[in-house]
Amino acid sequence: MSGPVRLAWSRADGSRQSLRSLRRAALHDALAEIDGGIAEGVAHDALGRPFCPDSPEICVSATARGTWGAAAAARDLPIGVDVESVALVPEWREIGALVFHPRIGELLARSAPGPRPERFARAWARMEACAKAAGTGIRPWHRGRDEPYRVTDIAAPNGYVAALAIDERPNAGRYAR
Repeated sequence: MSGPVRLAWSRADGSRQSLRSLRRAALHDALAEIDGGIAEGVAHDALGRPFCPDSPEICVSATARGTWGAAAAARDLPIGVDVESVALVPEWREIGALVFHPRIGELLARSAPGPRPERFARAWARMEACAKAAGTGIRPWHRGRDEPYRVTDIAAPNGYVAALAIDERPNAGRYAR
């Protein structure tokens, strides 16, 4: 039985806390909310995707950027979460042509230069969240593949954007390991 998605954030404490530590802290908090801390831990498969070996029905996703980490956990719902910093990307057009659907590239090109960095970061976060929910890398998403995901922009700290993708299809289960 699927349930709600739990989202948790972690922030670097000013020390040289690694991105891995940020993801681990956020995952710990999300898992505590979803199962009361029953899941013993998180492992990673050969492709680096996180999973709970003792609780395979719990789906997890984690991300970190800058001083922030975020994680999501849910029962029997493939999910993906991503956070990106809003920054000027001079090569936005070239990068976008490699990974975004042409329609997204056109929307970015029509954007005024001021809001373009946030729009680029948001498009990237949404694409990355979908790829994580699918358990694939980014490449399969770059040419308009039909996405069966509900993608939601989620509140993020100032200077960051974040997205959550959920595969709500009946019997979606987990991706194969």
